[in-house]
Amino acid sequence: MSTQSSNLGLEWDAGAGFQWDDNFLFRLDLGLFFPGDFFKFSNTATENATQTVFASVARIGITF
Repeated sequence: MSTQSSNLGLEWDAGAGFQWDDNFLFRLDLGLFFPGDFFKFSNTATENATQTVFASVARIGITF
């Protein structure tokens, strides 16, 4: 039996915003998470399956 790794993985995030004027804002954020061996550990002969996770957030804001 193996032991659990301390490698949690790697995450990349990026975001950009555009402010048209004092009242209108557009923002887009993106993220990728590459899980490490820590999440594969199951304490059995079969490891857990891990996949890359992608997330995105789009925001449009109007203020008065």
